[in-house]
Amino acid sequence: MAPRKRGPISQQQFNQLTSNLLDLNTGSVTLPFTDTKINVPSAAPLSLLPGMGNALLFGTMVGRTQAENIANKLAGNEPLGFTESMQKAGTGKGALGNLRQEIVDYQKSKGVKDFENITKTGLTDFFASSPKYASLDIAPSSIGGKTQPFSTRSGFKESGFKGNYQDLAPYDMLSGSGNIMTYEDAILAGQFDDDIKTTGEFASDNIVQSNIRNFVPADPNKKGGFDPAFSRAVTLENRGVKESDPAPGDDKSIICTEMYRQTGLDDWSRAMKVWYIYQKKYLTPLHQEGYHFLFRPFVNGMKKSKIITAIGNHLARRRTNHIKHILFKKKPDYLGMIYMKIAEPLVYAVGKIRRYLND
Repeated sequence: MAPRKRGPISQQQFNQLTSNLLDLNTGSVTLPFTDTKINVPSAAPLSLLPGMGNALLFGTMVGRTQAENIANKLAGNEPLGFTESMQKAGTGKGALGNLRQEIVDYQKSKGVKDFENITKTGLTDFFASSPKYASLDIAPSSIGGKTQPFSTRSGFKESGFKGNYQDLAPYDMLSGSGNIMTYEDAILAGQFDDDIKTTGEFASDNIVQSNIRNFVPADPNKKGGFDPAFSRAVTLENRGVKESDPAPGDDKSIICTEMYRQTGLDDWSRAMKVWYIYQKKYLTPLHQEGYHFLFRPFVNGMKKSKIITAIGNHLARRRTNHIKHILFKKKPDYLGMIYMKIAEPLVYAVGKIRRYLND
Protein backbone atom coordinates (compact mmCIF):
# COMPACT_ATOMS: atom_id res chain seq x y z
CA MET A 1 0.00 0.00 0.00
CA ALA A 2 1.51 3.33 -1.09
CA PRO A 3 2.12 6.02 1.57
CA ARG A 4 -1.03 8.11 1.99
CA LYS A 5 -0.95 11.74 0.90
CA ARG A 6 -2.87 14.47 2.71
CA GLY A 7 -3.18 17.19 0.09
CA PRO A 8 -0.02 19.33 0.17
CA ILE A 9 1.53 17.33 3.03
CA SER A 10 2.28 13.67 3.72
CA GLN A 11 0.52 11.44 6.25
CA GLN A 12 3.70 11.54 8.30
CA GLN A 13 3.68 15.35 8.35
CA PHE A 14 -0.01 15.35 9.25
CA ASN A 15 0.75 13.05 12.21
CA GLN A 16 3.51 15.42 13.35
CA LEU A 17 1.20 18.41 13.02
CA THR A 18 -1.68 16.89 15.00
CA SER A 19 0.70 15.63 17.68
CA ASN A 20 2.03 19.15 18.22
CA LEU A 21 -1.46 20.66 18.24
CA LEU A 22 -2.43 18.27 21.03
CA ASP A 23 0.83 18.98 22.89
CA LEU A 24 -0.13 22.66 22.99
CA ASN A 25 -2.83 21.71 25.52
CA THR A 26 -0.13 20.95 28.10
CA GLY A 27 -0.46 23.10 31.20
CA SER A 28 3.05 22.48 32.50
CA VAL A 29 6.37 20.87 31.69
CA THR A 30 8.26 18.84 34.28
CA LEU A 31 12.02 19.13 34.07
CA PRO A 32 13.66 15.73 33.53
CA PHE A 33 14.73 13.84 36.67
CA THR A 34 13.25 16.51 38.99
CA ASP A 35 9.92 17.39 40.58
CA THR A 36 10.14 20.93 39.21
CA LYS A 37 7.20 22.03 37.07
CA ILE A 38 7.20 25.04 34.75
CA ASN A 39 3.76 26.45 34.08
CA VAL A 40 3.09 26.65 30.36
CA PRO A 41 -0.35 27.99 29.35
CA SER A 42 -1.55 26.32 26.16
CA ALA A 43 -0.95 29.45 24.10
CA ALA A 44 2.27 30.44 25.85
CA PRO A 45 5.12 31.48 23.58
CA LEU A 46 8.14 29.22 23.80
CA SER A 47 10.35 32.28 24.09
CA LEU A 48 9.02 32.81 27.63
CA LEU A 49 10.11 29.36 28.83
CA PRO A 50 13.13 29.28 31.13
CA GLY A 51 15.55 26.40 30.85
CA MET A 52 18.52 27.39 28.78
CA GLY A 53 20.43 24.20 28.26
CA ASN A 54 17.42 22.09 29.20
CA ALA A 55 17.30 19.42 26.52
CA LEU A 56 13.61 18.66 26.95
CA LEU A 57 12.58 22.26 26.36
CA PHE A 58 15.01 22.55 23.46
CA GLY A 59 13.49 19.41 21.97
CA THR A 60 10.00 20.84 22.37
CA MET A 61 11.08 24.05 20.63
CA VAL A 62 12.60 22.24 17.65
CA GLY A 63 9.57 19.94 17.36
CA ARG A 64 7.28 22.96 17.49
CA THR A 65 9.32 24.58 14.73
CA GLN A 66 8.80 21.50 12.56
CA ALA A 67 5.06 21.79 13.12
CA GLU A 68 5.17 25.50 12.27
CA ASN A 69 6.73 24.64 8.91
CA ILE A 70 4.06 22.02 8.20
CA ALA A 71 1.21 24.34 9.21
CA ASN A 72 2.71 27.05 7.01
CA LYS A 73 2.81 24.66 4.06
CA LEU A 74 -0.77 23.56 4.72
CA ALA A 75 -1.87 27.22 4.71
CA GLY A 76 -0.32 27.67 1.26
CA ASN A 77 2.21 30.25 2.44
CA GLU A 78 5.69 30.76 1.09
CA PRO A 79 8.32 28.58 2.80
CA LEU A 80 10.09 30.14 5.77
CA GLY A 81 13.69 29.77 6.87
CA PHE A 82 14.47 27.78 10.00
CA THR A 83 15.12 30.87 12.13
CA GLU A 84 11.91 32.63 11.08
CA SER A 85 9.89 29.46 11.63
CA MET A 86 11.36 29.14 15.11
CA GLN A 87 10.48 32.76 15.90
CA LYS A 88 6.87 32.32 14.76
CA ALA A 89 6.55 29.05 16.66
CA GLY A 90 7.97 30.78 19.71
CA THR A 91 5.51 33.66 19.69
CA GLY A 92 2.46 31.52 18.89
CA LYS A 93 1.52 34.02 16.16
CA GLY A 94 2.45 31.93 13.14
CA ALA A 95 0.55 29.40 11.06
CA LEU A 96 0.50 26.82 13.88
CA GLY A 97 -1.01 29.28 16.34
CA ASN A 98 -3.60 30.37 13.76
CA LEU A 99 -4.56 26.76 13.06
CA ARG A 100 -4.92 26.00 16.74
CA GLN A 101 -7.24 28.98 17.16
CA GLU A 102 -9.39 27.74 14.26
CA ILE A 103 -9.82 24.38 16.00
CA VAL A 104 -10.62 26.06 19.33
CA ASP A 105 -13.27 28.21 17.60
CA TYR A 106 -14.72 25.08 15.97
CA GLN A 107 -14.98 23.27 19.31
CA LYS A 108 -16.62 26.34 20.85
CA SER A 109 -19.19 26.44 18.02
CA LYS A 110 -20.02 22.78 18.74
CA GLY A 111 -20.72 23.50 22.38
CA VAL A 112 -17.64 21.75 23.76
CA LYS A 113 -17.44 22.69 27.43
CA ASP A 114 -13.65 22.92 27.68
CA PHE A 115 -13.24 24.22 24.12
CA GLU A 116 -9.73 25.63 24.75
CA ASN A 117 -8.49 22.07 25.25
CA ILE A 118 -8.18 20.46 21.82
CA THR A 119 -9.31 16.82 21.76
CA LYS A 120 -8.44 14.14 19.21
CA THR A 121 -12.11 13.91 18.25
CA GLY A 122 -12.47 17.68 17.92
CA LEU A 123 -9.32 17.93 15.85
CA THR A 124 -10.40 15.12 13.49
CA ASP A 125 -13.92 16.48 13.02
CA PHE A 126 -12.59 20.00 12.43
CA PHE A 127 -10.43 18.85 9.52
CA ALA A 128 -13.21 16.57 8.23
CA SER A 129 -15.80 19.35 8.15
CA SER A 130 -13.74 22.35 7.04
CA PRO A 131 -13.92 23.14 3.29
CA LYS A 132 -10.63 25.00 3.71
CA TYR A 133 -8.87 21.71 4.49
CA ALA A 134 -10.85 19.42 2.18
CA SER A 135 -7.63 18.42 0.36
CA LEU A 136 -6.51 16.56 3.51
CA ASP A 137 -9.33 14.07 2.87
CA ILE A 138 -9.95 13.41 6.58
CA ALA A 139 -12.92 11.21 7.50
CA PRO A 140 -15.15 12.19 10.45
CA SER A 141 -14.41 10.47 13.76
CA SER A 142 -17.79 8.75 13.98
CA ILE A 143 -21.08 7.98 12.27
CA GLY A 144 -24.36 7.84 14.16
CA GLY A 145 -22.46 8.09 17.43
CA LYS A 146 -20.29 5.07 16.55
CA THR A 147 -16.57 5.17 15.78
CA GLN A 148 -16.04 4.48 12.08
CA PRO A 149 -13.05 2.68 10.48
CA PHE A 150 -12.17 4.86 7.49
CA SER A 151 -9.24 7.26 7.37
CA THR A 152 -10.13 9.10 4.15
CA ARG A 153 -13.33 11.07 3.72
CA SER A 154 -13.54 10.09 0.05
CA GLY A 155 -13.24 6.39 0.87
CA PHE A 156 -15.77 6.71 3.68
CA LYS A 157 -18.35 8.40 1.43
CA GLU A 158 -17.82 6.02 -1.49
CA SER A 159 -18.12 2.96 0.76
CA GLY A 160 -21.65 3.80 1.84
CA PHE A 161 -20.79 2.48 5.31
CA LYS A 162 -23.46 3.32 7.90
CA GLY A 163 -21.87 1.89 11.02
CA ASN A 164 -22.86 -1.79 10.77
CA TYR A 165 -20.22 -4.27 9.61
CA GLN A 166 -22.92 -6.84 8.82
CA ASP A 167 -24.59 -4.65 6.18
CA LEU A 168 -23.91 -5.64 2.57
CA ALA A 169 -21.20 -3.61 0.86
CA PRO A 170 -22.09 -2.07 -2.54
CA TYR A 171 -21.37 -4.62 -5.28
CA ASP A 172 -19.47 -2.12 -7.43
CA MET A 173 -17.04 -1.47 -4.57
CA LEU A 174 -15.91 -5.10 -4.49
CA SER A 175 -13.33 -4.98 -7.25
CA GLY A 176 -12.89 -8.35 -8.90
CA SER A 177 -14.49 -10.30 -6.06
CA GLY A 178 -17.55 -11.41 -8.01
CA ASN A 179 -19.38 -11.92 -4.73
CA ILE A 180 -21.75 -9.97 -2.53
CA MET A 181 -20.10 -9.48 0.87
CA THR A 182 -20.80 -7.86 4.18
CA TYR A 183 -18.58 -4.91 5.07
CA GLU A 184 -16.77 -7.14 7.57
CA ASP A 185 -15.93 -9.75 4.93
CA ALA A 186 -15.04 -7.11 2.34
CA ILE A 187 -12.68 -5.31 4.72
CA LEU A 188 -11.00 -8.55 5.81
CA ALA A 189 -10.62 -9.50 2.12
CA GLY A 190 -8.72 -6.27 1.46
CA GLN A 191 -11.36 -4.43 -0.58
CA PHE A 192 -10.89 -1.17 1.37
CA ASP A 193 -7.15 -1.30 2.09
CA ASP A 194 -6.45 2.13 0.61
CA ASP A 195 -8.94 3.88 2.87
CA ILE A 196 -9.14 2.20 6.28
CA LYS A 197 -7.29 3.64 9.25
CA THR A 198 -3.80 2.60 10.27
CA THR A 199 -3.25 1.03 13.69
CA GLY A 200 -1.89 4.38 14.84
CA GLU A 201 -5.09 6.14 13.79
CA PHE A 202 -7.21 3.52 15.54
CA ALA A 203 -5.22 4.27 18.70
CA SER A 204 -6.77 7.76 18.70
CA ASP A 205 -10.32 6.40 18.96
CA ASN A 206 -12.31 6.50 22.18
CA ILE A 207 -12.93 2.73 22.20
CA VAL A 208 -10.64 -0.28 22.48
CA GLN A 209 -10.49 -2.23 19.21
CA SER A 210 -8.95 -5.68 18.93
CA ASN A 211 -7.98 -8.07 16.17
CA ILE A 212 -9.01 -10.99 18.43
CA ARG A 213 -12.57 -12.32 18.17
CA ASN A 214 -14.60 -12.45 21.41
CA PHE A 215 -12.27 -9.83 22.90
CA VAL A 216 -13.62 -8.00 25.96
CA PRO A 217 -11.79 -4.89 27.31
CA ALA A 218 -10.18 -5.47 30.71
CA ASP A 219 -11.58 -2.13 31.90
CA PRO A 220 -15.37 -2.54 32.25
CA ASN A 221 -15.79 1.20 31.80
CA LYS A 222 -14.38 1.09 28.27
CA LYS A 223 -16.28 0.08 25.16
CA GLY A 224 -14.68 -2.13 22.56
CA GLY A 225 -14.26 -5.56 21.04
CA PHE A 226 -13.26 -7.26 17.81
CA ASP A 227 -13.05 -4.83 14.92
CA PRO A 228 -12.53 -6.27 11.41
CA ALA A 229 -11.00 -3.04 10.12
CA PHE A 230 -8.51 -2.93 12.98
CA SER A 231 -7.73 -6.59 12.35
CA ARG A 232 -7.05 -5.78 8.70
CA ALA A 233 -4.89 -2.79 9.66
CA VAL A 234 -2.76 -5.06 11.87
CA THR A 235 -2.41 -7.52 8.98
CA LEU A 236 -1.32 -4.77 6.59
CA GLU A 237 1.17 -3.40 9.09
CA ASN A 238 2.68 -6.83 9.71
CA ARG A 239 2.82 -7.49 5.99
CA GLY A 240 4.55 -4.18 5.43
CA VAL A 241 7.20 -5.15 7.97
CA LYS A 242 7.78 -8.51 6.30
CA GLU A 243 8.11 -6.94 2.88
CA SER A 244 10.54 -4.27 4.07
CA ASP A 245 12.12 -6.07 7.01
CA PRO A 246 15.32 -4.42 8.24
CA ALA A 247 17.65 -7.40 8.34
CA PRO A 248 20.40 -7.65 10.95
CA GLY A 249 23.11 -5.30 9.75
CA ASP A 250 20.66 -2.82 8.18
CA ASP A 251 21.43 0.59 9.68
CA LYS A 252 17.83 1.87 9.98
CA SER A 253 18.01 1.13 13.74
CA ILE A 254 21.71 0.91 14.39
CA ILE A 255 21.53 0.53 18.19
CA CYS A 256 19.05 -2.37 18.00
CA THR A 257 21.08 -3.85 15.15
CA GLU A 258 24.22 -3.85 17.30
CA MET A 259 22.33 -5.38 20.25
CA TYR A 260 21.07 -8.11 17.92
CA ARG A 261 24.62 -8.70 16.64
CA GLN A 262 25.94 -9.05 20.18
CA THR A 263 23.14 -11.21 21.62
CA GLY A 264 21.34 -12.90 18.72
CA LEU A 265 18.13 -12.60 20.75
CA ASP A 266 14.80 -12.46 18.92
CA ASP A 267 13.76 -9.58 21.24
CA TRP A 268 16.14 -7.29 19.38
CA SER A 269 15.03 -8.57 15.99
CA ARG A 270 11.44 -7.69 16.94
CA ALA A 271 12.58 -4.32 18.32
CA MET A 272 14.11 -3.47 14.93
CA LYS A 273 10.73 -4.14 13.31
CA VAL A 274 8.91 -1.96 15.84
CA TRP A 275 11.40 0.89 15.32
CA TYR A 276 10.99 0.53 11.56
CA ILE A 277 7.17 0.80 11.75
CA TYR A 278 7.49 3.90 13.94
CA GLN A 279 10.12 5.45 11.67
CA LYS A 280 7.91 5.00 8.61
CA LYS A 281 4.88 6.45 10.37
CA TYR A 282 6.29 9.40 12.30
CA LEU A 283 9.86 10.27 11.29
CA THR A 284 11.51 11.77 8.23
CA PRO A 285 14.75 11.18 6.30
CA LEU A 286 16.19 14.18 8.18
CA HIS A 287 15.59 12.35 11.48
CA GLN A 288 17.44 9.33 10.09
CA GLU A 289 20.36 11.41 8.83
CA GLY A 290 20.79 13.15 12.18
CA TYR A 291 20.34 9.88 14.10
CA HIS A 292 23.08 8.12 12.14
CA PHE A 293 25.45 11.09 12.44
CA LEU A 294 25.05 11.37 16.22
CA PHE A 295 24.75 7.71 17.21
CA ARG A 296 27.13 5.90 14.86
CA PRO A 297 30.16 6.83 17.04
CA PHE A 298 28.16 5.64 20.06
CA VAL A 299 27.46 2.31 18.35
CA ASN A 300 31.16 1.96 17.50
CA GLY A 301 31.81 2.43 21.21
CA MET A 302 29.30 -0.32 22.02
CA LYS A 303 31.48 -2.75 20.07
CA LYS A 304 34.39 -2.04 22.43
CA SER A 305 32.82 -1.27 25.82
CA LYS A 306 30.42 -3.22 28.04
CA ILE A 307 29.48 -0.01 29.85
CA ILE A 308 28.49 1.77 26.62
CA THR A 309 26.64 -1.38 25.54
CA ALA A 310 24.68 -1.34 28.82
CA ILE A 311 23.75 2.31 28.22
CA GLY A 312 22.65 1.50 24.66
CA ASN A 313 20.64 -1.46 25.95
CA HIS A 314 18.85 0.80 28.45
CA LEU A 315 18.09 3.56 25.94
CA ALA A 316 16.88 1.14 23.25
CA ARG A 317 14.64 -0.87 25.60
CA ARG A 318 13.02 2.22 27.07
CA ARG A 319 12.40 3.75 23.65
CA THR A 320 11.04 0.45 22.31
CA ASN A 321 8.64 0.20 25.27
CA HIS A 322 7.21 3.65 24.60
CA ILE A 323 6.98 3.08 20.84
CA LYS A 324 4.89 -0.02 21.60
CA HIS A 325 2.63 2.23 23.68
CA ILE A 326 2.22 4.64 20.76
CA LEU A 327 1.66 1.95 18.12
CA PHE A 328 -0.06 -0.86 19.99
CA LYS A 329 -1.55 0.69 23.18
CA LYS A 330 0.93 -1.07 25.45
CA LYS A 331 1.82 0.34 28.87
CA PRO A 332 3.60 3.72 28.51
CA ASP A 333 7.25 4.05 29.46
CA TYR A 334 7.63 7.59 30.77
CA LEU A 335 11.42 7.51 30.81
CA GLY A 336 11.34 6.29 27.22
CA MET A 337 8.96 9.16 26.42
CA ILE A 338 11.43 11.68 27.88
CA TYR A 339 14.29 10.18 25.84
CA MET A 340 12.19 10.44 22.67
CA LYS A 341 11.11 14.03 23.40
CA ILE A 342 14.78 14.96 23.73
CA ALA A 343 16.29 12.88 20.94
CA GLU A 344 13.82 13.20 18.06
CA PRO A 345 13.86 17.01 17.69
CA LEU A 346 17.62 16.99 18.28
CA VAL A 347 18.41 14.46 15.53
CA TYR A 348 15.99 16.28 13.20
CA ALA A 349 17.82 19.58 13.79
CA VAL A 350 21.19 17.91 13.16
CA GLY A 351 19.85 16.27 10.00
CA LYS A 352 18.48 19.63 8.83
CA ILE A 353 21.80 21.37 9.43
CA ARG A 354 23.78 18.63 7.68
CA ARG A 355 21.43 18.70 4.69
CA TYR A 356 21.78 22.49 4.50
CA LEU A 357 25.58 22.34 4.66
CA ASN A 358 25.75 19.60 2.04
CA ASP A 359 23.39 21.30 -0.45
